[in-house]
Amino acid sequence: SQREKSPKNNTRKNSNINEMNKDIKGKKIIPNQLNLSNYIIKKQIGHGSFGQILLVEDKNGNQYALKKIIATSSNSIRKIKNELQILLDIQNSGQELNTINIYGILSTQLDLTTYALYVLMELAATDWEKEIVERKKAKNHYSEYELMSIIFCLVKSLSILQKQNIAHRDIKPQNILILKDSNLKKIYKLADFGEAKELLKGDRPTNNQTIRGTELFMSPILFYALRGRKKIRYVKHNPYKSDVFSLGLCSLLAATLGVKCLYDIRELKNNISVYVVVEKYLRFIYSDNVINIISKMLD
Repeated sequence: SQREKSPKNNTRKNSNINEMNKDIKGKKIIPNQLNLSNYIIKKQIGHGSFGQILLVEDKNGNQYALKKIIATSSNSIRKIKNELQILLDIQNSGQELNTINIYGILSTQLDLTTYALYVLMELAATDWEKEIVERKKAKNHYSEYELMSIIFCLVKSLSILQKQNIAHRDIKPQNILILKDSNLKKIYKLADFGEAKELLKGDRPTNNQTIRGTELFMSPILFYALRGRKKIRYVKHNPYKSDVFSLGLCSLLAATLGVKCLYDIRELKNNISVYVVVEKYLRFIYSDNVINIISKMLD
């Protein structure tokens, strides 16, 4: 194990870091409160196009997840910090928002063209995708109570985010982390807000929005725009409804413990057929209540 080293400071870098601590309108946001020297890196526990997720430990043996995001401009780092600030504001307001808690943030410049953002977060036990895979191996379906509790918890969080004009834009099982409270009760939390977007006041949700998300869990309007012959970056849609559709696919995956149903849904062109497919997969496992709710999420 070794400590993450910070680059040597100079006047130019300090200037850029100070700029990254302001949002696009110049308002002061999250302070650089994270001191990396207080944490020992134990191992890498995740990675992606954004960078890495590291398991770190403080001097008292408490463990956390440290997300290291790499960008090629200070503006990119600033935009990410804007979204994190919004989440922190909601968390600090006392609302029961099930998102991963953030404990510290540090932005820095690694070289002339590379910037990094370090985010210290609570450590999850696993994610929903891994749990679904394990349940499939054990042929252990979620009970109706378990499945409905998970859906309710996540829909409630999306509702709170929408009231704050925030769309997640990359809902998938990998981005739903599972933690355990002091009573070992599982808590399902939304994570990875790297694609999240705050819709400006007065901006209609159906205005042209950038295509974002993971292909398998995209809403139809995004999926077919992405797969179309013309290479387009923007499509007119409601990102809140796209989030709900993506969560509906996640819920259907969890209910069936298999991906075939997702591809069957992808081929459909109308809502009546959606209900037929959902009912076909779930009628011997769950009640009409579950079938109706998941079908409406996929409307």
